[in-house]
Amino acid sequence: MVNDVSSNANENLLPSLPQGWIWAKLVDTCIFLPTGVEKFDGTTEYYSTGSIQNQISIPEGLFSFYSRPSRANKLSAEGDVLQARMKGTNKAIIIKKNLDKKLFSTGFIQLRPYNCCKEMSSFFYYFVKSPLFLSQRDAFATGTTQTALTDDGANKIFISFPSFPEQSRIVAKIEEIFAQLDAGVALLKKIRGQVRRYRQVVLKAAFEGKLTQGWRDQHERETESASILLRRIKNSMTIRPHHKLLDLPPLDISHLQKIPKSWLWTYVQDVGDVQLGRQRAPQHHYGSHMHPYLRVANVYEDYIDTNDVKEMNFTPEEFVIYHLGYGDILLNEGQSKELVGRPAMFKNEVINACFQNTLVRFRAFKGLNPKYALFLFKLYFHTGEFLKIARQSTNIAHLGTERFAAMPFPLPSEKEQIAILEEIERHFSQIDHLENTIDTSLQQAESLRQSILKRAFEGRLVPQDPNDEPASILLDRIKVEKARHFAEGKKGKKVQSPSPKRKIKHGN
Repeated sequence: MVNDVSSNANENLLPSLPQGWIWAKLVDTCIFLPTGVEKFDGTTEYYSTGSIQNQISIPEGLFSFYSRPSRANKLSAEGDVLQARMKGTNKAIIIKKNLDKKLFSTGFIQLRPYNCCKEMSSFFYYFVKSPLFLSQRDAFATGTTQTALTDDGANKIFISFPSFPEQSRIVAKIEEIFAQLDAGVALLKKIRGQVRRYRQVVLKAAFEGKLTQGWRDQHERETESASILLRRIKNSMTIRPHHKLLDLPPLDISHLQKIPKSWLWTYVQDVGDVQLGRQRAPQHHYGSHMHPYLRVANVYEDYIDTNDVKEMNFTPEEFVIYHLGYGDILLNEGQSKELVGRPAMFKNEVINACFQNTLVRFRAFKGLNPKYALFLFKLYFHTGEFLKIARQSTNIAHLGTERFAAMPFPLPSEKEQIAILEEIERHFSQIDHLENTIDTSLQQAESLRQSILKRAFEGRLVPQDPNDEPASILLDRIKVEKARHFAEGKKGKKVQSPSPKRKIKHGN
């Protein structure tokens, strides 16, 4: 039935409502503030649609001005309801006292209750969050690059309108149900956070040898020790030409976690080749040996993003040094502090790819399972071990190849590496299942919200009271005030846009 509403402006096609309700044009029930310029002088805060979710969040898109930009001409008042015009979005807010007289982008429609029914703000807020409004908004939205509701489109939207007492009952019931939903959602999110932290607990246990204690009890006698494996790795490893290993002292393990006796603490450089990527420079932008290369923007945790892969020239000699092979681990060398060292394994996502000096490549020597190294580096990333060795430069932290190469590395036997990976993946599979269950429950909670709002604006959420005055009487009072408001507006001076002044401060 809502689809009929959204695709037709003809009032005769609207679904039936309970007795006492009426269909009314939204712009006839409140002051609809169009995108025209409002008078404004002085410095204020400006909020874009990017600043809003269901409430003001981080001040993303927040600026300060001597005078506002052309897009910032919605001056708010307490009780205003704003909803994003953009098709497919659901970003709405009621203006509270602390946001009174703040500027908002014209990317919102702005509804203001008349003085005779100031208490209707919450009713309008839940309406613009409901499927009844959103389906009409999206149906009447127009545009090529951005599809959004214009003022003309807003004039076509209908609202299902009950008496004021029933509006109050509807709002109270919605808020009662939503409070219960909010509590459930908060609990689910808390559990999800705990589940995600449990991944780090699993990794920590894995690299302390606790996950494979039973495996060692059964297989340790027939398994070579890590010291024998390390000697075999060093005898067979191939170091890149002109690459020298760091001259490091014997590893001090007094401050390191305890590991099983058959394991060995060693350095990262002892079990894999560490290489910084090639610097990007103008002379490499063109040439006869162009190759794709990955940079920090392509490397996320355990994921290579290939949407924006660039190219530069790598000579055949350089390609030998900087090419990527299956199983290579890439770590963010230069990143913000919280992201430095973020690792991912390269799995031939890009053919003949190289890498830039915003990344460090770790290539495991024979005898070390690269996936074992990846999980260890993920643990280091999440526990802040990479951040401890990073060096800060302006707003960027640098991992440093030498500092990375000198990090401690817990080495078990080859067979136990495989057993550890099996245990990690078994636990992670259970965690994935639990996370999926939680995410499904969160999606169902959001669907339930929409179902509640749908019932509310179809008149099926709370019972009707036959003693309520018909909604038509309320609408008549609004029409009287609307006429008075319009007459007062015509008597006032025409509002002119203030001359633009220099913008003095930008926010984030």
